[in-house]
Amino acid sequence: NLHAALTWSYDRDPAFPSRLAGLLRWYWNFTDLAIIAESWYQRVLALYKPTPVTPARALALLGLGLITADLHSPQAARPFLEEGLAGWQAVKDPERLRESFMMLIYTLLYSGEAATVCTLCAQQEAFLRATLTPFTLVHIFIFWGRALVVAHCDFAAAQSLSEQAQR
Repeated sequence: NLHAALTWSYDRDPAFPSRLAGLLRWYWNFTDLAIIAESWYQRVLALYKPTPVTPARALALLGLGLITADLHSPQAARPFLEEGLAGWQAVKDPERLRESFMMLIYTLLYSGEAATVCTLCAQQEAFLRATLTPFTLVHIFIFWGRALVVAHCDFAAAQSLSEQAQR
């Protein structure tokens, strides 16, 4: 029982429920348990005052950013994702950094900042392409392609990214 594990570990080891909640981010998102997820993310993140940079905290921030984007708005998710992104940079975890970047460009795109998405992706292209996670790379290409169309009407570049995402 995940709820029991989170509850039991909450007072014993703040890193464990933070990691577990963070690892559940896609499960909670795809199973429509976002309200439960948001509650747990807020609880575990409250354990970290003042804010140390830890992988567990960065994972919980990534989860809260994902859930907040779906429950509330992309704009509301941005501060959590930016803080989590900084955390992944500090602890040097490139794959989670790329996933956080993916979620950040999603929030920027759907906040009307398509030109910013294009700039960020162009600046980080080599780093982004080095991902070992197809899910992340495909979504980065999709969001970047949409941003190219919205910001620059560059359908050819968007088509190219779409084709690369399908390989």
